Amino acid sequence: MIKKTRFKEKLAERITPEERNKLRTSDSDLYISDFNRRVCLRIIDGPQTGDTPEVNENEASELEQELKTFLSEYMSDHPEAHKWIILSCLELTFIEKLPMHPQKSAGWIFRDGEYHCPSMAEESVICRYCACRKARDKEETERTLISLAYEAGLSGIGEADIGKLEYSEQIREICRGNTCRNYNTSWACPPATGTLEECRKRCEKYLHMLLFSKVYDLDGDLQLEKVLHAMSDFKDTVYRFDMLTEDVLPDKLILSNEGCGICEECTWPNQPCRFPHKLHHSIEGYGFDIVRLSEMAGLSYDNGPGTVTFFGALLYGRKRPACCEEE
Repeated sequence: MIKKTRFKEKLAERITPEERNKLRTSDSDLYISDFNRRVCLRIIDGPQTGDTPEVNENEASELEQELKTFLSEYMSDHPEAHKWIILSCLELTFIEKLPMHPQKSAGWIFRDGEYHCPSMAEESVICRYCACRKARDKEETERTLISLAYEAGLSGIGEADIGKLEYSEQIREICRGNTCRNYNTSWACPPATGTLEECRKRCEKYLHMLLFSKVYDLDGDLQLEKVLHAMSDFKDTVYRFDMLTEDVLPDKLILSNEGCGICEECTWPNQPCRFPHKLHHSIEGYGFDIVRLSEMAGLSYDNGPGTVTFFGALLYGRKRPACCEEE
């Protein structure tokens, strides 16, 4: 057995100073995916880990040997990539306790504190070490939604327990403070979204909630103009996701980031919304603490300096048919 701190140090020692500089340069000549680059950067720049639990070096060696065998057979044309894949898998498996594959390629989903993967091969030694469990057949709908989320341009998606949602008056009070300048200006934000009790009842008509996000790398420049552009792009992305899921989930509730922006001037509060089928309420307007919600769904809230991340949610699966609900 070896302390986690020492195990991480040993992983970092396998990356030369020249390679470290290249990892930090996105246009370097290293043959490495963006996913593995981010993981390797966490190996050399990430926070220190605690010393418990310890890492079983025999298990780490077994996984590394299995990865070498697998890559030699299935990725023999790019041996220069093997090192980065192996280091990433060791970091994710034994240090971070996260799935070895990107959600986009494997289709895993975070539920009830565990990762569930439809691609998992239970007879595989590599899969045996992965943080994922085998997905059940009833997760077919979620697999489809994950695929559509990435097709729309989202960065991640995970499940939140509707029964554990907190509708915070403190968050709603932040809305009233109007720092974002959207309060009382559109049908997408409070008070147009209704009271927190009305928001709760609206959410609890559904059985399932998927939190989704999109990460924007602003090249270290968080100027207001760039942030506003990212906000607008996120709304477009959510709308694409809405349209892509229409055939799969005609009855759903989608929440997005603050504000609306469809019309140059909103009809609130004097006239009904012109485009109710395009309207997505603000997720913060429902009183949700996005940091806690992202933790529940297994998504990253802080994706590093120079980045901004926006969140939304998809609620689906009526407890009763829509025709039986009291609006």
